[in-house]
Amino acid sequence: MTKPDNAQSVQIAAAGQVSGAPEHFGNWPNESGFQAKIEHHEPIELQLKGSFPSYVAGSLLRTGPGAFKYPRRDPQDGYFAAHHWFDGFTHVHKFNIEPQASGVPHITYSSRMQADGVLEHARTTGSLAGITFAQKRDPCDSFFKKLKSVWEPSKRSKPNEVNVGVSFQQPVHRSAKDGLGNEGHATLTETSDQARTLEFDLETLEAFGVTDQSKLHPSLNGELSAAHPCVDPHSGDVFNYNLKLGPTPTYRIFRVNTTDGTTDVLATITGVEPTYIHSQFLTPNFYILCVWNATIGGRGVKVLWERNILSAINDFDPNAQTEWIVVDRNHKQGVVARFTSSAFFCFHTVNAFEVERSNGKVDIQCELVTHPNLDVLHHFYYDHLVSNGPKAGGLSTATQMALKRYLLAEVEIPNSKASKDSTARRGDVSKLIPRKAEVVSTIAADGAGELPTINLSYAQRPNRYVYAVGDRGLSTFVDSIVKADTSTGQSLRWSEQAHTPGEPVFIADPSGQEEDDGVLLSVVLDGMNGSSYLLCLNAKDLTELGRAEVGCAVGLGFHGCFLGKL
Repeated sequence: MTKPDNAQSVQIAAAGQVSGAPEHFGNWPNESGFQAKIEHHEPIELQLKGSFPSYVAGSLLRTGPGAFKYPRRDPQDGYFAAHHWFDGFTHVHKFNIEPQASGVPHITYSSRMQADGVLEHARTTGSLAGITFAQKRDPCDSFFKKLKSVWEPSKRSKPNEVNVGVSFQQPVHRSAKDGLGNEGHATLTETSDQARTLEFDLETLEAFGVTDQSKLHPSLNGELSAAHPCVDPHSGDVFNYNLKLGPTPTYRIFRVNTTDGTTDVLATITGVEPTYIHSQFLTPNFYILCVWNATIGGRGVKVLWERNILSAINDFDPNAQTEWIVVDRNHKQGVVARFTSSAFFCFHTVNAFEVERSNGKVDIQCELVTHPNLDVLHHFYYDHLVSNGPKAGGLSTATQMALKRYLLAEVEIPNSKASKDSTARRGDVSKLIPRKAEVVSTIAADGAGELPTINLSYAQRPNRYVYAVGDRGLSTFVDSIVKADTSTGQSLRWSEQAHTPGEPVFIADPSGQEEDDGVLLSVVLDGMNGSSYLLCLNAKDLTELGRAEVGCAVGLGFHGCFLGKL
C-alpha cells in the first residue's frame, strides 16, 4: 500500500458499503457482540479465508463480558440487566492455532462463561452482590439497608461467584504432576480492578480458584488494585499497587518474585488521594504510579456506601493536578521522586523507558492514552454502548483521546547505600516538593486509539509504533484498528463498515529485523450477520492476511494475550 505524502491517516477501505437496519446508530450494528451467550466447551474447527504466517502458533485468549441481559428465574420478574460494560458477565475465549505442513493452519475455537454463579444470583434476586464497577443501586433502598451493606462482608468464595475478567496476568503456571508422572494442568490468572484474582484451566477454561492479594503479603489488605499489573520482561517479576480505603488511604507498591514466589512491599504511600487507577508504569530501575484525576470520595469510603466504584468517583476537576510518584524497584529506597502535571484521566498506559543523561541521572518517558475528563467512563454504560440502545450515540468521546508521552526529567538512580530515613520512606509523599512532568509528544484522536499494545520486545525501551482500536464516532463503540507512528505522528487504519474490532494483539516475526515485522490478531464482530471472526493483519501496512470465521458472535470484551505453544 502506498502512503500519500503528508497523510495524517490512511484508510484501508472495505469492499463496499452495506445496508442495515436504520435503528442502529450509524448503520453499525453491534448488539450481538454485547449479548453473546453461546458457549463452546469443546473446540470447534474454524474455516480460514486467506492465510496466517507459520510463526503464529499457539493460543489467543480473550476475556470480558459475553452478555449483560438475561431473563429472571421467575418470568413474571422480566429481565435482569447489568448497567455498565465493566459489570457484564465474564466469558473467556480461546483460539488455538496449529500450523500444518500444507501451509494452512488448523484453527479451533472454544469458550466458557465463568461467572455463572454471579448470573444465577442476579437472575434470582435481581441484583449484583458485593461491590461492582458501576451497577446503579435501587433508589428504593433505605438508608438502613445501605448502612448495613457497607459493613456486610462478602460471603462469595467459589470461583464462579466472582466476576473477575478484565485482563490476564502471565506467566502460565502448571499444577504438580500426578502419581503417574503426567504433567499437571496449565493455568492462567485473570485480574480486575479489585484486589483479587482468579485462576482457570487453559484446557477447559474452567475457573477453579479465587484469591486476594492479602495471601501474597498480610499488609496487602486493601480493596483496589490495577487490573493491569506490570511484568518485568526479563525477570518475569510482577509489580502492582494495593489501595486500602479509609481514614488514611494507603497505597502499597509490591513486587512478586517469580524465582521463589515471595512478595516484597517496595513503598507504603500516604498523602495521595485514593483514585481509580487501571494501569501503571515500569522501567528497569523504577515503578511509576500515575495518580490521575479519578479520585474517590470520602477518602475511598464512598465506594463502600455506593457499592460501586463509578458512583463513588468525584466529578472531574480540570484544575487539579495529576501526581507522578516514582518508586525505586531495586534497592528498597521507597519513593525517590514526585512530579505533577495538568489534569487528565487514563485507562491504559502503553510503555515507559529510561534515557541516560551525562550527569548519571536518567530521564523517564511514560507513554499513555489520555482523556480530558471522565466522559469515557459514562460512555461505557450499555444504554450508550449498544447500537440500538435507548441512548445510542448520545455520548460520543471520539475526538477526546490522545496518545501522549510525558517526561520525568533527571531522576537519580538509587543504590543500596542511599538514605533510608527520608520523608518518602515514612510514606507521606505530600511533603516531597514536586517537579513538573512535561508533555514531549502528542498524537491526537484521529491517530490514537484505546486498548493500546506494542511489540512487547520493546517494553522498557523506546518504541516507535502503537496499535489500538480507533473511534471516529462512526459507531457507538469502536470502528477501526489504528497504527500510530510516534516518530512521524502519522497513522494507518483498517476498517470495514459495521465490523467492530477487538483489542489488537501483536505477534512478532521471529526472523524480522524491524519493530513492526509481525502480525496483529483481533477478534472482529460482523454486525450485519451477528457473527465474529479472527482477523490477521500485516502489522506493517494493516493489510489483511486472513480471517477465520467463528459462526457465532464472540463477546466484545476487554483484553487478550497470545501464548506460544505450551
